[in-house]
Amino acid sequence: MTTTKGVKFSGIRPLTKLTDQAKALAFSTPLYNLTLMGGSPDSLQVIPTDPWPGRSDVGQDLMQGIFLFAGERIEMNSLNWEPPGVSEDWVAEFHRFNWLRDIKAVSTGKARLQAREMISNWIDNYDRWQDVIWRPDVLGARLSNWIGAFSFYGLSADEEFQSKVRLSIARQTKHLARVITDGHLQMVESFAALKGLIYAMIAIGSPKKQLEHPFELVLEQIKKQILVDGGHISRSPIVLSQVLMILIDLRTVLNLAKLPVPEQIQFAIDKMVPALRFFRYSDGNLAHFNGGFEWDANLINCIINLSGARGRPLKRLEHTGYTKLRQGRGQLLIDTGSAIAPEYSRNAHTAPLAFEYVFGRERIFVNCGAVSEYGQWFRAMRSTAAHTTLTIDQRNAILVNETGEFTSLPDIQTDYKLENNSCLFDGRHDGYTARYGITHARRLLLKDAGNALIGEEKLTGGGKGVPFALRFHLHPSSQASLVQGGGEVLIQTKSRTGWRFICKGAVEIDLDESVYIGHRGEIRKSQHIVVRGVTDQNETVLKWGLSRILG
Repeated sequence: MTTTKGVKFSGIRPLTKLTDQAKALAFSTPLYNLTLMGGSPDSLQVIPTDPWPGRSDVGQDLMQGIFLFAGERIEMNSLNWEPPGVSEDWVAEFHRFNWLRDIKAVSTGKARLQAREMISNWIDNYDRWQDVIWRPDVLGARLSNWIGAFSFYGLSADEEFQSKVRLSIARQTKHLARVITDGHLQMVESFAALKGLIYAMIAIGSPKKQLEHPFELVLEQIKKQILVDGGHISRSPIVLSQVLMILIDLRTVLNLAKLPVPEQIQFAIDKMVPALRFFRYSDGNLAHFNGGFEWDANLINCIINLSGARGRPLKRLEHTGYTKLRQGRGQLLIDTGSAIAPEYSRNAHTAPLAFEYVFGRERIFVNCGAVSEYGQWFRAMRSTAAHTTLTIDQRNAILVNETGEFTSLPDIQTDYKLENNSCLFDGRHDGYTARYGITHARRLLLKDAGNALIGEEKLTGGGKGVPFALRFHLHPSSQASLVQGGGEVLIQTKSRTGWRFICKGAVEIDLDESVYIGHRGEIRKSQHIVVRGVTDQNETVLKWGLSRILG
């Protein structure tokens, strides 16, 4: 077995000027497959151990043939990497192998053997270029997951299997190095691709000089994606967490290889941890904004601990666009921003001034959440109506074009005041002004140690008779009922704490069905309060309140 001499980033010169479609045709030919042939290392020289906790319950499901990716649940008796009817997102997630850590968490010999068999089966069927499956972000994630879990499934295997894996890693790395600079990757995808390439290059023993280029790309992405306040340019708590994990992993592999860690990586980690803490509630999980969902408290703990950063959570992410107010056990987190630019809005939610309200460890008012890989529920969860805010004429507050980007960015103005016994927030946005001539202003007052939340919604302009709906989504562990002839709503949380909601004005209060996606794309039924009405001639004012029932 020969040792690889490293990888080249120049690609194959005749292919560099081709269109994406022409490249895909070229990559799928037997001739291109031959260019991936060559030596592989006699051993993996550096094997970083994946430090992130998996979920044994998810691992057990996988071992029993239950696969839940991108909000789609598939059950199969025999392994099928591309079952009929699944989305491209489902296929991509399966072929990333992020789920290896869940099988590892099962911690049995059977789990180790099953991981080994699945990797061997993949190599037998997919060890040559295929469109989605060899896409740079999918390929990069697969490489880092195979290498990071190698001590679990590979070290105890025979030499034939280990050699098979090393050869496949070398082949995939050659291709990834050729396409890494194509410029089509966005957001976390670019970090996932670069992490996989760096992991593989260090593992197979590429010369140190060759690592300079991928790390230059990492630093370029940090500068582009990580904002001054430590938030991510996507404004998503989940993307922030995923990028932070990748930077921690890159720091770890450099330390293992006894290579210097660029100071920009450590600086980014130190900035991002307080931003991650900002998005965390008392239950240990994350807020539901811009593709965010609860995620996993144990994993978040692990990220914070391994980061080594000691920064305290901020009260406001001014550049990312969020404000968090606290009174006693009450927490109010408000979306006070929008996408940084239209090109970064493809996965952003259309919900200016949406908020979530938490009391202690219980979520009272929430947003509906998201699926991890934007499956069939992505568009619905992205809508204004899926958030605790106001919609006009059943339309989104921000228009989205056919490619998923915002057609314009709303002007959002906010202010807040903190006093000893209360927090006052004021905000307004013009997302509906161009279409309806209406500006939405929202005032929120959190007081009485968090036991009372008072709101005022003001619609200015637009004339008379325009329909609107003010929504308050409830966590599925709460139960609500209309009382006082439909003029009030009583809410009982899981802890049997009672809350009373009222709204004044010429409006109709209803309780409707809703959905909540908090973990793994699991869709749970829930309820939401809907306040419906129509605008007055020049100004419409709604006043509402939520109060905890004491005693």
